[in-house]
Amino acid sequence: MATVTIDANTPTNSQETITVMAGGQNPSGFLPVATGSDPNQQATAQATVIQAPKPTIVWGQGQSACQSATQVPATVVAGQQIAFTACIPQLPAGAQVQSESWTPSAPQGTAVAGYSITYDGNNVATSAQVQTISATTCGTGAFCTYSPFYWVDSGNSRQISFSYTLTNGSSNSASVSFNVDGPTGLNVVNQPSMAPAIVFNKAYSLPGIGNFNAPTLELGDGGASGNAAAAGIFLQVQASPAPHLPAARGTNSSYLWVQLISVDRITRRLKPSGSSETCKPNGFYPGAGNPNPAAPELDAVYPYIPGTVFGDSPSIPLVGYDQTTHTNVSVYSEWAQMFQATAYLLWDPALPSGCVPATSTPAGAATPSQCSGSIPVPIGYVQWTFSGDAVDTLSTALGDNGTSWKLCCGLPQPGTSTASNFQPTTAHPQWQAVVPTFATLPTYMKCQ
Repeated sequence: MATVTIDANTPTNSQETITVMAGGQNPSGFLPVATGSDPNQQATAQATVIQAPKPTIVWGQGQSACQSATQVPATVVAGQQIAFTACIPQLPAGAQVQSESWTPSAPQGTAVAGYSITYDGNNVATSAQVQTISATTCGTGAFCTYSPFYWVDSGNSRQISFSYTLTNGSSNSASVSFNVDGPTGLNVVNQPSMAPAIVFNKAYSLPGIGNFNAPTLELGDGGASGNAAAAGIFLQVQASPAPHLPAARGTNSSYLWVQLISVDRITRRLKPSGSSETCKPNGFYPGAGNPNPAAPELDAVYPYIPGTVFGDSPSIPLVGYDQTTHTNVSVYSEWAQMFQATAYLLWDPALPSGCVPATSTPAGAATPSQCSGSIPVPIGYVQWTFSGDAVDTLSTALGDNGTSWKLCCGLPQPGTSTASNFQPTTAHPQWQAVVPTFATLPTYMKCQ
């Protein structure tokens, strides 16, 4: 009996010829050749080749994930970072991997590779960008990590498989299946309906100027009454019936609102010439002040408002303030504003549990997210518009609410407002510029 070892990379089911030559002699281990027989005998044998062992798929990234061998969770959360690795067991000496692949190479459902918020030194979110999924490619090593991603939507039985093949043609595979849990059953209501534009004396407190009152054109009477629900637009996640939230969310999971402005055009008419000029709070629109809805900009801060309630009342002061005489000064006979925005509702699972997602204060101070294991996911949006026009009557007896200014018509139209119904979406809000807060109005509102 003899053992013959063939190359570890010999193809499966190949025919191998084994020749034993003893030259007619009777060396140790061989029987004598019968008289008249060929002393050089040949025989064929079926090669038993190395079979590719079954790979495993573990939670995490890289070789360290293979070492820790953490089980992949069957249920994950929308917005959670999904990262897993296929690990190939140690192969027999000489065996080599020829190819490795994932199927599908990009995940099912709606997913992104990331949602990146860029901040300046003052924690102003100057831009936001979605990173798109790229197909996962593998080498021929002992492991292959699926490109990490985040599911934006919910869904069940989302399967991803890994397979590899040895140079001898033997192959094996493994699969994982995910159920993706996310917020469902949300109902956002405009409560109450859009308020009308008004003119009233509003209290201001601006850096370097101090406190003063000035006639103001504003959507809604939130500033006049101090009632948040009286804002020009007021949206709220309906509490009953309660929406479903994933059980695996973090302890600090939260809703947040992000507002993008597509049009914020202000027009004013000079005294006594009557000539007009068009302003935009952070620069000029192209072409004589025409709006450009294709390039929306972040409204002041990210997030605009954290929590389940959203309210906004766009406004512009109708006079200037003289810091020397501490009096209101107006060189304009008319002001008008056209405003279009989209309010997005997002939800952050806040993972790992205990981390603090992005937030902001009513004063406009923003804090970036500290959550390394999740991103906020979009739930839906409301598109809304406002336009208002006020003229100076030069008499408080003729003006509105104790001012000499009266809501009227002209540039560009009378006070109107509209809001769409809440529209579900899986698209994140993105921007490349910021409309600053009103506190910097004197320096950022440029007109021509």
